[in-house]
Amino acid sequence: MSSKKHIPDTFSHLPFKDLKRLMKKKKSVASRPRPLPVHRETVPDDDEIFHNAMKEVDEIREYREIPVKEKKVSLSLRKISASDEKVLKVLEEIGSGRGPFPLSDTQEYIEWVNEGYRAGIAQKLHRGHYAVRDYIDLHGLTLDDADKEVERFIKEALVKRHQ
Repeated sequence: MSSKKHIPDTFSHLPFKDLKRLMKKKKSVASRPRPLPVHRETVPDDDEIFHNAMKEVDEIREYREIPVKEKKVSLSLRKISASDEKVLKVLEEIGSGRGPFPLSDTQEYIEWVNEGYRAGIAQKLHRGHYAVRDYIDLHGLTLDDADKEVERFIKEALVKRHQ
């Protein structure tokens, strides 16, 4: 057997066989003037559709005004205890900005102090002995980038004499 492929003289699938004829036909159709558009009726809007649908509907006069029985609502106010009153007062002060918000009382609060630092530094921080002079945002940084950013921040703080 030979390894040559047999190529038929004629093909069974000829998608472009009549392409020239179709192109000539298309040109002759395109050269003719287009017919004027046929005027169609306007499409009714929602109000017209609704009114047409309701044309033969009769109103039931008895239902023009439907009486509604109002329910009696009884409010039973319980007496606020002294401890509840105290809590409400603290909440009102915090909400209005007049009272302190103890962050350490929240579930999100986490604190850690490196034992290698001076004793009492955390207590001084809590008592407000240190003023916030600058800040650093490490969100979205990788660990390596955050390390570099912290180092840069500390060097800059020392230059600015933020102690």
